[in-house]
Amino acid sequence: MYSDLPQALKQQVYKHLRANDFITAKAVHDTWYENKTQLSPSN
Repeated sequence: MYSDLPQALKQQVYKHLRANDFITAKAVHDTWYENKTQLSPSN
């Protein structure tokens, strides 16, 4: 979710969304999310 992103990535995603580039905005978010979940310990 957008609100979970660090501020720098929020700005990057926002820039892509303003340019109607949803695919790149989603790719930025998904890359961050995948990296975040890989670093999290398994439950």
